[in-house]
Amino acid sequence: RALSSTSKDPGTTRENLRERTRASVAKKLAGPTDAMPQKRSRCRTVAETDSRMSKSRSDSQINNKAVLECQVKDLLGLAKSKDLEILHLRSELRGMRAQLGLEELEAPDPEQASQEIKQPQEKEVSPAISATDVESTLLLLQDQNQGILDELNMLKSENRMLKDRLNALGFSLEHRLDSPDKVLRCPSLSPEPVTSGCSGNSGGGMRASSAEGSAQGSTEDLLSETRRVGSPDAVDSECSEAYQPITSSDDALDAPSGCGSSSESEGGPPSREHSRRGSSGNTSEVSVACLTERIHQMEENQHSTAEELQATLQELADLQQITQELTTENERLGEERAILVDSLCQQGERLELYGRQLDYFRGLLDEHRVAYAKDDEDAKSGRYVELERRYAELNEGSRFEREQLLGVQQQLSSALKMAEQENAEAQGLMAALKERVHMAERAVEMERRDRAVAKAELEALRVVSEGEQVELNRCRIQLEQERQRVAQLLSIHNAGDKTDIRHLLDSERLDKERAEAKAAQLQEELGHTRSEAAQLQEAISK
Repeated sequence: RALSSTSKDPGTTRENLRERTRASVAKKLAGPTDAMPQKRSRCRTVAETDSRMSKSRSDSQINNKAVLECQVKDLLGLAKSKDLEILHLRSELRGMRAQLGLEELEAPDPEQASQEIKQPQEKEVSPAISATDVESTLLLLQDQNQGILDELNMLKSENRMLKDRLNALGFSLEHRLDSPDKVLRCPSLSPEPVTSGCSGNSGGGMRASSAEGSAQGSTEDLLSETRRVGSPDAVDSECSEAYQPITSSDDALDAPSGCGSSSESEGGPPSREHSRRGSSGNTSEVSVACLTERIHQMEENQHSTAEELQATLQELADLQQITQELTTENERLGEERAILVDSLCQQGERLELYGRQLDYFRGLLDEHRVAYAKDDEDAKSGRYVELERRYAELNEGSRFEREQLLGVQQQLSSALKMAEQENAEAQGLMAALKERVHMAERAVEMERRDRAVAKAELEALRVVSEGEQVELNRCRIQLEQERQRVAQLLSIHNAGDKTDIRHLLDSERLDKERAEAKAAQLQEELGHTRSEAAQLQEAISK
């Protein structure tokens, strides 16, 4: 209406305005349409850099996982070494008991032995054990159990034999088995005091009472020493472990039967010898207790190592799960961020387009002097202000991230250039080294050829020198023959005609001079040949 009121010809003015607006809008829209591919390419580069950053983080997490797996393998090796050390100490303990004569106390039930052997294996939780290792350990445990059963059967048969012998001799051992609590309270008692008590019983009442008193004293001393050396828990465990088979009737007859046989064969040794044996038994039992305590400590250490290993494995599993969750979350956030960046770019382009259109329409209104409410149009709604603020924040954040990514790109490009330079230097160095190697090989080949030629010349000179030596020997033989002929001629001269002899002497003298000249020439040639051979030998040695 305003345009129609101001202009004289309303149809022409409207057509002119439409044409102008179309041309101006087409010109202004050409710029944003050209800038849209650039902004989209920038958004794509930002998404690609985000994906690269997520890949680098996942690679670092994989490296941490490999380090943790190496630590787990080290802990498994340590646990296996601890198990081997425990088995070695147990074998030493059995050897000490066998030396001390405690073989009958060393054979527990096969179920207990198998449980004691399986305890460290049950404590160790290792996922890396294969089926072959399990089969080998089961076979080893079966062999050990079979050996323990055979030893137990042998000891039971020996106990029955000794019991039959004692019954045949008329000995009664019921009064020795009346107080099992005393036997169980004294785990470190050696069999020598028991033999002394039995011999005293066979010998007389006074001797039995003195032997029993000495046995009780040695037992009290031994108990005090074991309490000083080891803890009460270790002593109780040793007592329950070593004296468990004594509760049966067959195993309880071992010590008395040994006493009876010793009393029958030896007739009862004196009390001093028994006291010495008791003291030696005390010291040996103390060492056995120390070894037992050490074995218990090593088992505790192995148990703690197994617990640490289990905790490490659990932590590794948790870290793997957390890594997977973080990777999926990172991928999801990257996708969301790419979508948000695309939408932000589109909204920014629309906002710029709308702003340009608004400026254009304001310019048109100002050009045609049309009044409009600037205050109402400039008053922005709260939603528009909020969107503008968010757009500014996102723009600032994207700019900051872009700067960071550009810095990372520069660092990576510089590192790549340095690596390329180092690679080029290494390639040049390798080429130079290869050239030197080829030159050295050629020099070696030339030296080999020269050496072969020198060897051939040396062989030829040797052949020549040998021929000249043969010729020299032949000349020497001829010289000797000529000397003999001269001597013969002298003898003939002394005996007969002198004129003929003189002619012969002259001819022989001439022949001699010729032979000597030829020999001198050959000698010189031989000297030259030897000097040349020496020079060639020196050249070959160099």
